[in-house]
Amino acid sequence: MSKPPTRNRLRAAGTARPRPFAPLAALAVLAATSPAVALDELKHEKKAISACERALCTMLVSKDPKGPDLACEMTKTWGQKTIKAAESSTLSWAFGDARCSVKIDVRRSDILHAISAPKAKFWLPDQRVHCLVEEGGKAQDVHVLVSPKIEFRDGRAEKVWINLKEADGPPGVVGLIRFAVGLSDKVGILHPGLVKSVNGFINKSCPKVLSQPDEVAEATPAKAKPARRKAAPEKAAE
Repeated sequence: MSKPPTRNRLRAAGTARPRPFAPLAALAVLAATSPAVALDELKHEKKAISACERALCTMLVSKDPKGPDLACEMTKTWGQKTIKAAESSTLSWAFGDARCSVKIDVRRSDILHAISAPKAKFWLPDQRVHCLVEEGGKAQDVHVLVSPKIEFRDGRAEKVWINLKEADGPPGVVGLIRFAVGLSDKVGILHPGLVKSVNGFINKSCPKVLSQPDEVAEATPAKAKPARRKAAPEKAAE
């Protein structure tokens, strides 16, 4: 008797909901499709992501040409349940937990030109993403190289390409990554979601991010209030 066909880990049809991995939402699809072995969220994850978001939002809102470039090192961990909750009829996840890390280094002048010029093409430098993906009870290394491109008009994104250059790792995971990127860059199914994510971050998320107190301030101990002097006892009347 022939064995029943193994369930395909990729399903195509319908529309998927892209979920952003980093402030630069061009990496959204990779974030959603590149998950590691029962991994717990690292303590520094949220703080590093928040710091990068604040740095980028400050550039986007102030448009000040003076200041440092955008340099961030971020890590994000997803539990299997979280990833599977984002499944759709287009993409399904057949692996375990995941953790991805990326180092972003983008010139300030390039970012400001993209959002200030009437029309601009913004290329991110090659971004290397390293992930651990749980497969068969083991954490497998996955290495991805992308060079995202975003076309802006009057400060709003109109087109986004992830532009996958390399993907190395377990065949099942690599196949899923290539499939997801293809849906966005070639077929265009995920493209509207990516454009919406970029514009939503710039116009909606950034004002919220900048309205929150800086986490750095929380780490700075508050100055102790000077001790109140006790009033001197009144002298008894003679």
